[in-house]
Amino acid sequence: MDRAQIGLKLAMDVLGIPICMKNYRKICNAVYLAEQKGVHIDPTRMVRFSEKYGFAISPKSHEYSGCPSRNLVNDVEEIEYESKDELKWASTWKFDKQSEEKLLELKVELQSNPNPFSGLEG
Repeated sequence: MDRAQIGLKLAMDVLGIPICMKNYRKICNAVYLAEQKGVHIDPTRMVRFSEKYGFAISPKSHEYSGCPSRNLVNDVEEIEYESKDELKWASTWKFDKQSEEKLLELKVELQSNPNPFSGLEG
C-alpha cells in the first residue's frame, strides 16, 4: 500500500466508510467533498463533481472509459483486498489535527445528508 492509498484508507476510516467496491460512489463523493474542504487525500485521482450525473466522478477511471495508470477504482480494489498486516501498518499513520477536524465535520454533514449533491443534477 502506497502513501496515497494510506491517505485514502485513513480518510475513509475517519468518515466511517468501509473501503469496498460496493461503496465506490460514497468514496468518490467523499474524496471530492474532502478536497473541497481542503483535505487533500490524493489530488492525482482527479475526482470532480459532474453536473450531468449529479455526483462526484473520477473521469479518468475505467468507469468512464479512461485507462490511467492510477485511479480511484484501482485504489479501492487494492485496499479492499490488502492483507491484514498491510492494513494494520497503514493504521499507524495519522492525519494532522486540522485535516482530521475537517473530516469529522464532513462526517457529520454526510450523516445528516447522505446525498450531498441532491438537487445539483444538470
